[in-house]
Amino acid sequence: MNKTKVIFGLFLGCSLGLQAQTPSALMKEYKDEDAVRLEGHNETQLSIKDDQILITNRHSMKTFLNDKNVNGRGEVSLNYEPPFSEITDIEAYTLVPNFEKDKYDKEKVRDFIDRKVIDEDVFHDGTRAKSFTFEGMMQGAITVLEYEEEYHEPFLVGREVFDPYMYSKSQHFSLIVEEGIEIEYQYFNCDSSFFEHWVEQDGDETTHHWRTAEMKSRKWESGSPSSLYLSPHIVYRIKSFVKSDGQVEKVMGDVSDLHRYYQRFLSDLESPDAELKSLTDSLTKGLETPRAKAKAIYDWVNHSIRYIAFEDGYGGFRPREANFVCTKRYGDCKDMGNLLVQMMTYAGLDAHHVWIGTRSIPYTYEEVPTGLSDNHMIAALKLDGEYYFLDATNKNLPFPYPSSFIQGKQALINLGPESFDLKTVPVLDHHLNDETDSCFLKLEGNNLVGEGHKHYGVYHRSNVLRILERKDEEAMKNFLKYDLQKGDNRCKSELKNYEITEDGFKLNYSMRLDRYARVAGNKTIINLNLEQILASNSLEEDRKNPMELNNTTLFKRYFELEIPENYSLNYLPESSSYEHPKFSYKISYKQEGNKVIYNIEIALKTLFVEVEDLEDWNEFIRKLRKEYQQTLILNPNEN
Repeated sequence: MNKTKVIFGLFLGCSLGLQAQTPSALMKEYKDEDAVRLEGHNETQLSIKDDQILITNRHSMKTFLNDKNVNGRGEVSLNYEPPFSEITDIEAYTLVPNFEKDKYDKEKVRDFIDRKVIDEDVFHDGTRAKSFTFEGMMQGAITVLEYEEEYHEPFLVGREVFDPYMYSKSQHFSLIVEEGIEIEYQYFNCDSSFFEHWVEQDGDETTHHWRTAEMKSRKWESGSPSSLYLSPHIVYRIKSFVKSDGQVEKVMGDVSDLHRYYQRFLSDLESPDAELKSLTDSLTKGLETPRAKAKAIYDWVNHSIRYIAFEDGYGGFRPREANFVCTKRYGDCKDMGNLLVQMMTYAGLDAHHVWIGTRSIPYTYEEVPTGLSDNHMIAALKLDGEYYFLDATNKNLPFPYPSSFIQGKQALINLGPESFDLKTVPVLDHHLNDETDSCFLKLEGNNLVGEGHKHYGVYHRSNVLRILERKDEEAMKNFLKYDLQKGDNRCKSELKNYEITEDGFKLNYSMRLDRYARVAGNKTIINLNLEQILASNSLEEDRKNPMELNNTTLFKRYFELEIPENYSLNYLPESSSYEHPKFSYKISYKQEGNKVIYNIEIALKTLFVEVEDLEDWNEFIRKLRKEYQQTLILNPNEN
């Protein structure tokens, strides 16, 4: 008796009862929802075949559509990645409402197209898709989709997400494990109480069931991190299995197993050839310190090798030979990382291959020692006992800073066939990622004019250079118009010149803001809070999710106003500050001779504003807004 088919068949048999429900009844029951997942069942079977792990996923979902704007056809694509996976046995149909008879008519999908997926950001991608179209999409319709998916690579799968992106009546996940397979599972963004969990034993198979009752749709909140930080989900992995000869084969028991798996992609890499050695020698000639040599090599790879993404089967894991990449002058993240390692190692530096996940992935390697924990490859350089994480794919990223999108992430550093290290990429200190604007102002009547200079720190520098390298004058003009704007949109600014420094970007500008000073009787009123930074960034009081910031940042503004001749300062606002471990501001005013000097520093010292910080964050923003209303007053001198 095939228990798998029985379990899944029972579920599908129950789902046919949907046709007994009427369109009017469903529309009434779910009148407040645009879409409802009536039933969702994913089943994963782990079995042993020819001394290899076979993973079979069976998916079934029934979705009720109650949005009056739904009309016509709905296109669906199910992606898979040869040789790791394949999709078979697709059945899809629409239950189209017949409102006259208050019943459903079945309209089956007949045409399925197997096509290559085109990703504009990836030069060569092996991903394919089974594509089809639901007909008869309208308010009151139900879409039904069932298909099977086979995986041949256990290092890359093992996650079931209970994502409430729509109202869900029920979600059910079954994990069927053949005898001889040892598994482990963990909960993320939930605990065991979130599920109804039970285990069944039938012959040589153990089935774990997890089922949720009603799940309301999650409200979209701006600035939220990726859904994996928010959605309840289960991560499971195969630790080991027993082969036909009785031997135990380790799979994903711990980080050492994952490191051993990744070694297969590094073990046969060639050493630098004569041409690459000669290039490395020429780049490091006359440089005495390891840091100087490393910077010279990094800068050459960063600026000379064009980043082109390749994601094709195992080619997405195996770096191309450094000699090949150097000759062709292009490569993806792993190719450029390997080139850095090979050149630096030849130059006598302590460089290593590194696997790492971007910030969209919430796991550490200790938590999830599988391929689910990473999606990127870089190089690590050890100088004076400290690791520096080098990613040459961003041409505007200065040495030796890590890419913004791997800050705070755990790195798996290859130290050899049997050795590795785990280190966390540091989050850049906010002082290094400053945005500092100094402007020297004077009044011409009630018009404010000034000359200024602005400095952009590490990641802000990268953003500006990205616009510059496009050589799009209009884009640069629009950026400067927004970035240098003072007061309001009447401000006119002009770029005078700029300089690209080793880890920053400087520009000089002039500005003019007409009719800015207000005159009331004999008083001239001026607000030196010319940029109300973060003023619109308060968060909803009922917010459920953290807010993710792009980077830590230090905003600094120094505005120096020359008091006009025959005028004196009548009122100067008081200085103020707000201090929190994750965010703060300091505002000061002072008079020096015939100058009024305004300073503000706003520090964002974290990448995440957690829910428990919400009240403090909003207080921080409220106080900033209040301070932004402060003005100084000038009076004409009495003759």
